[in-house]
Amino acid sequence: MKAVVMIMSLALATTGTAVAQEAEADVTIEVSAPRNILAPGGGTSVAANVRNIGAVAAENVRFTFALPQHLEVNSTETSSEWNCERQGATATCLHIGPLRPGATPFHFRFSAGVSYQAPIGTSVSATASVTTSSPESITGNNRSEKSIRFVGTGVVKGRIWHDLNANGVREQGEPTVNSIGLSLRSVDDEDLDGFSNTVDGTYWEELAAKRFQAEVQLSKSSWKFTTPNAGGDAVDSDIVPTTEDFWHRNGQSEIFMVEPGAHRVLDVGVIAVPKP
Repeated sequence: MKAVVMIMSLALATTGTAVAQEAEADVTIEVSAPRNILAPGGGTSVAANVRNIGAVAAENVRFTFALPQHLEVNSTETSSEWNCERQGATATCLHIGPLRPGATPFHFRFSAGVSYQAPIGTSVSATASVTTSSPESITGNNRSEKSIRFVGTGVVKGRIWHDLNANGVREQGEPTVNSIGLSLRSVDDEDLDGFSNTVDGTYWEELAAKRFQAEVQLSKSSWKFTTPNAGGDAVDSDIVPTTEDFWHRNGQSEIFMVEPGAHRVLDVGVIAVPKP
């Protein structure tokens, strides 16, 4: 008899009416800073992006976004979707109307410069948090921060020269070239420096102390790269050919570290393409 009762109870439990969980909003915020390894005097942009990844609209969505000490605000950017107030390096914004499911409103972005008093070798964080008056399925994504590191500076310098005898070594009498540019791209964040050409074929760039890679693009009808690393660092070319298309030849250096207070020499040797 007990076995029959247990079977009946199990049948009732498995055929009972399921209780559906009510759908909820889920607001999330993310702080981003593409340039985040900075030297005093440098500049960056830091943005806060809000989304509603929940299933229903979020009411009264509000966020607070603050830059850390030593980042000085130059300007801000947002849209009419937000009603914002700013006190120094802190902004508080209320979304106008409900934030619908799946919505990603326009960001709020600070453009800022690094104070010359920023302590070298330290890291600080930009922080943001978001709230809503609607019930949320998850609240662990209502806060975000982005680390920003202050570093010293070093120098990358060199020359772009015409390798007349195509031996990969810069020799006396071989001229510099002022019609070729060079890009210096950080591999640790999204920093980019460089120039489109030079005045006299030499260059000198002060950069934040982090890892970079040099990139050079040549007009295929005018130049090609000489043999790289054919001699000592003081006289050879540091650019290795990589790819080419119908119009251009591309080359890169090895990844190198800009050391604070030091000079790094990076030269580019090119060979003229004979004209038809």
